[in-house]
Amino acid sequence: MNANAFFVWSEDSVPCPCCQSTLSVAGNRTRTCIQSSGAHIKLVICRMRCKQCRRIHHELPYILFPYKRYDRQSVEQMVTEHTPAVAADESTEL
Repeated sequence: MNANAFFVWSEDSVPCPCCQSTLSVAGNRTRTCIQSSGAHIKLVICRMRCKQCRRIHHELPYILFPYKRYDRQSVEQMVTEHTPAVAADESTEL
């Protein structure tokens, strides 16, 4: 793994969002997050597999939205402010 990456692991036991069964760790994956300043952060996200339905789920930290590359603060600025200070193209869909 990269030395500049932040590891995201929770100590809490989270049930499967589909069937409420137990999840077990199935590895990890790297995800890049873009901050409002334009800086890129690498996060190592925990992958978990449900023991009953066998689906894979990712444990996302509070700063990320599912399927978005920008952090939560950037997305909220784009939605609420008329002239946001976010380092994103006007054509970029947040």
